[in-house]
Amino acid sequence: MKVKFNVPFKHLSNGLLDIDKSLESVIPQSKWVLHVFFALFLLGVCACQDSSKSSKHVSEDLSSHADSNVTVRRENNPETNLLAREIESIEDFQDLTKFKSKFLRNTALQQRLLRSDERELVGLIAEARKIPRKSIREDVLQLTLARLATLNPMQALNQVEKVSSVEQNVFVRLIFEEWSLGDLDSAVNHASTLDKDKKMAALGGIMSVRDDLSEEQIREIAKRLGINDIDFIALASAASLNEAEPPEVEWEMLVNDEQSDLSQIESLIRTAEAWIERDGLDAIGQIYSMTTDWQILMPVLSSALDTIIRKDPETAYENALGLDFDTGEFIVRSIVQSWSTVDPKAAFDAVSSLELNSLRLQLQDSVIRTWGRKDPNDLLNAIEQLPESVKFLGREHAIVSLSRSAPKEAARLLGTLNVGRNGLSIARAIATNWSDQDPQAALDWVQTAPEAIEMQHTLLAVVLENLAKRDPNTAMDIALKQPLEPNQIGLEASVIFHLSGSDVQKAVETLSRVREGKTKQAAYITVGSQLIRNGEVQQALQLASQLHEAQRENYFTALIGSWAMSQPDELFERLNDLPNKTIRSHAASSLITINRFRKALSDDQIESLEDQLTEEDRLDLESGPVPIGY
Repeated sequence: MKVKFNVPFKHLSNGLLDIDKSLESVIPQSKWVLHVFFALFLLGVCACQDSSKSSKHVSEDLSSHADSNVTVRRENNPETNLLAREIESIEDFQDLTKFKSKFLRNTALQQRLLRSDERELVGLIAEARKIPRKSIREDVLQLTLARLATLNPMQALNQVEKVSSVEQNVFVRLIFEEWSLGDLDSAVNHASTLDKDKKMAALGGIMSVRDDLSEEQIREIAKRLGINDIDFIALASAASLNEAEPPEVEWEMLVNDEQSDLSQIESLIRTAEAWIERDGLDAIGQIYSMTTDWQILMPVLSSALDTIIRKDPETAYENALGLDFDTGEFIVRSIVQSWSTVDPKAAFDAVSSLELNSLRLQLQDSVIRTWGRKDPNDLLNAIEQLPESVKFLGREHAIVSLSRSAPKEAARLLGTLNVGRNGLSIARAIATNWSDQDPQAALDWVQTAPEAIEMQHTLLAVVLENLAKRDPNTAMDIALKQPLEPNQIGLEASVIFHLSGSDVQKAVETLSRVREGKTKQAAYITVGSQLIRNGEVQQALQLASQLHEAQRENYFTALIGSWAMSQPDELFERLNDLPNKTIRSHAASSLITINRFRKALSDDQIESLEDQLTEEDRLDLESGPVPIGY
């Protein structure tokens, strides 16, 4: 039996990563999530976007999500491109066997698990026990149980009872590693209810990750678990026997052995953690001098720095400012990001004293963003103590963050606080978050609130998107009531767009309500393109009969791009069904262009397509690749 993964994998296709946002979400409480983050970071660094798939829409979408403060260099590496595509294509456990690298295999799995809820994880654990290969089965079970432990450790322990008795203690240890990072007291309290063997496994897990605890604290935990001194000493001795070589020796062995550093990334992270723990930031200079591959250095140093940052962020920050190699600025950013999650005011004050203007502004922005996400009310209360230059930014991040949990309060603040030029971006965030929770309440705000009136058309499009998912008829009624300016596309086209993605047949039925002109043309193109992607070509062709002649030509021209990309063979066979020579030539040109990048058609088919070209399209092809619309 195969388990299909409902959520598609997505690697970071442009090599850009908002490090500030990601670090804040992974550092606090989960070893599992931390490792996932750096696996994704590394793949994002390695993976370059295939230029043949680039389009204006894709680049705009990526640029809107990339943090302008952090840019990661990329290499056009065919091998890493291929690996990223393979990871993205994983559909079930059987596909994991195709990875020769354990690291890449586990990265593929971790991406899937990161998007799973408790019910899905329980189902995946049941299927994982059926995997024939022991090495893969153990990895899958460990990673899936670790992920479940971050969501619901009690449920994870329930699943342990279903595996063989030989494996149970290993998994108990793993679960308590995660649990003790998130809630030590709760983990210890529950461990005290287990049998002796599982108590020992739980304590071993706690000791392995909570090295921030003193020996006295560990002994107190052992006492609470009812573990006697003899057993505790035996457990501690076993742990000390497993200690590695001195970190500098271990590091040199890892980077100079025959295995790729990429496949040993987790070992390198653990070694760097031990080195920095022993020598402080002085170790970073030595690590940097021994390793030239920045694609390895960045995730390793980021992860390893976590330990020292948690203990004394101020000292770590001051020491990092004195680093004289080119990763120093990156390390300062990482330290400030972590410090902001603990004491944002202290972090802000520290970075505000920097002399280098560009770095100071970037770090101030980073702190304000984190502060707003962590405690928006605290940031609002502190706004008047901050420099004028960041007050608008602070209010923006605080109100946007608040809109996720209390959109009504966020809307009130938007109407009362001075947010400068940031009003539209804040209002869009409120409309998005509020309509996701309560579309009708958000709609009422957009239609009646004074602060929303000037932006009403833009905000209505945002609200109607979420309303269309729940009540498309009401969303359509509201869209049709909005006035339509000359050459403007009505909001009903937006409703159709979002409806077609979830229920294309319902979208087809709704097309009859769309107003004439550009709105109708846009709506029909949206639905027709979705039908093509769904393989319902005949219905897409029939829709054209409902359009005027000029609209019909634009309709087919727009459809050809997605049709040529998704089903080149089908388009080739249906070429004569297209209404005129101009459109047939455009379709032939698109197919020939696509065939230059991936072999979709035979040489004979390409020859017959060349006979369909107009002279203008032939000249365009000879001068270079023809842009393909979507």
